[in-house]
Amino acid sequence: IADKVNLESVDIVSLDSFKAGEIAAEHLISLGHKHIAYISTPLDSISISRANRLKGIKYKLDACNLGNNLIIETELFEEESLSGDYEIDIGYRLAKKVLEKHKHITGIIGVNDMVAIGIINAIRDMNLSIPEDISVCGFENIYFSSQIRPKLTTIDHHLTRRARHAVD
Repeated sequence: IADKVNLESVDIVSLDSFKAGEIAAEHLISLGHKHIAYISTPLDSISISRANRLKGIKYKLDACNLGNNLIIETELFEEESLSGDYEIDIGYRLAKKVLEKHKHITGIIGVNDMVAIGIINAIRDMNLSIPEDISVCGFENIYFSSQIRPKLTTIDHHLTRRARHAVD
């Protein structure tokens, strides 16, 4: 399921966020995780990739009979809060909320790397360890995902390769 609107007369090079969600879920399942949370900014606005990632995660968990173990948390944001760190703040708040309410969660997938960094901060502030207590996965493979410790597991979007392909 490519992340595009239906534009029959336009060629588009797009990321398959459904597949990316499957890959993230498959990775956590391969590590033995059975209780996974998905933390996201709103699923129904701005970007269809958020919802497609979730569909891929659900598909993979359902295929492994773990679909009922998925916790989904999203948070709306105020227009005036669209600073560069609002996604980190959302990841932090929602991770604390999820982990306080669902103590059995051992894997968390953030909708993107910025949300995942907020998740990591919350986990540390709760005196939990990564990856010993909880594994975290994000999407995009931004520069900072390799600079934090431990490095963030992330699904690379291969933006440069997609851009080259689009130009070609």
